[in-house]
Amino acid sequence: MISTPSPPGPRARFLGAHLLAFSRDRLGFVCRLKHAYGDVVAFRLGPERMVLLSHPEHIHEVLVRQHRAFLKGRRGDVSKQFLGQSLLNSEGALHQRQRHLLQPSASDQHACQGSLLSPTVITTSIS
Repeated sequence: MISTPSPPGPRARFLGAHLLAFSRDRLGFVCRLKHAYGDVVAFRLGPERMVLLSHPEHIHEVLVRQHRAFLKGRRGDVSKQFLGQSLLNSEGALHQRQRHLLQPSASDQHACQGSLLSPTVITTSIS
């Protein structure tokens, strides 16, 4: 098995420190990680190792080009406890249905009008 180095990221000062910080201010937490470590950041949320992708090309690679290679759920999917059953962490038929509902609002026309949020925060659980 080939070992791949982990992306840069913070070390927790105590067990559960990142989970606590994330639960208090989700957006602030991931924005601070991006600012401190760049577009790809590895960190832990409780027992789960996570990777934050904030560059649009990286997000496109994971969500579009190689979507079948990335599984989002395992062991009850911890991320669903924090994010709910959203487009970011659903799979299969539910994911397709949610994506289809979102597509009209995510068209190029709407994006040009500035009505979309920039895809800057996506976390993907890794094994």
